[in-house]
Amino acid sequence: MIFERKQVVIVFSVVAIGASFLLLSYYPLSKTLKKSKEQKMQYDSFREQIYHDALGMSDLAKKITNLKAKIGRYNSKIPPNRDFAKFWDELTKVMNRCELTDRLIQPLGEVNGDTINSIPLNIKCSGKFNQLYEFLLETEKMDRIVRFEEIRIDNKDGSGHLTLYAKAVIYYQNKAVSLANGQR
Repeated sequence: MIFERKQVVIVFSVVAIGASFLLLSYYPLSKTLKKSKEQKMQYDSFREQIYHDALGMSDLAKKITNLKAKIGRYNSKIPPNRDFAKFWDELTKVMNRCELTDRLIQPLGEVNGDTINSIPLNIKCSGKFNQLYEFLLETEKMDRIVRFEEIRIDNKDGSGHLTLYAKAVIYYQNKAVSLANGQR
């Protein structure tokens, strides 16, 4: 079967048009489509990350609220002035309630900071274990923060009568900070 020249030209033209369509239209469009799909995947991933971050924001807001409440309680336990006599009296009452003996509360000077000042203390008292434990619990409940840096308990005579030696620190606000907050 011999094709006529017109038929060959037509077939060749159709093949050439199809090939040019593939080369000039389909191939660039397929590359663009592939890039678009990759970009969509990146946007979806980014959107998912934003969604998870937004969910975490409510948890973060709750944490901030809780921390602000703790800071408020913390600040209320740091008085605006030294008021050591009041603290001494309060600590003595705690020792009396716990029925401790051989009591000693010795201030070791003051340490001045930018916003908070502190007074290191040596504390000594004697009693039974449950009395000393009750003393530490009651000290924690005081209106003022008392931080124990070192606690040593001795039982020299083996009788069960213990002696507590402690290094503690109490805090009060720096006068400049107290005045800036409107406290005297």
